[in-house]
Amino acid sequence: MESGLNLPRILDTGRNDEVTMTSKEIADLCGKRHDNVLVDIKKMLKDLNGGLLKFQETYIDQWNRAQPCYRLPRDFIMTLVSGYSVPLRHAIVTRLSEHKPITHSAAVPPYRLT
Repeated sequence: MESGLNLPRILDTGRNDEVTMTSKEIADLCGKRHDNVLVDIKKMLKDLNGGLLKFQETYIDQWNRAQPCYRLPRDFIMTLVSGYSVPLRHAIVTRLSEHKPITHSAAVPPYRLT
């Protein structure tokens, strides 16, 4: 069943092959401003005693500046978006259930200086 929402086709497997999404991706999917999603995440993590630092990352914006973001695991993604909208919640649940683990054997070997 199509949700009508434009969701990304690939979910990242972050730490320990766990399905994750960034706060930037979540903001884009939800049609929300990223700064508002950051506020929601900070509040959620505080309420759940989740620890902000272990999820904190940065991304480079269009002006080449490092900006804060969070990379959340599946359970925190679901907790966060469950309050946003029913169609969005369903679309994300459907997409997360489609995920199959990515094998890292095809990863590019690290660059070596000679």
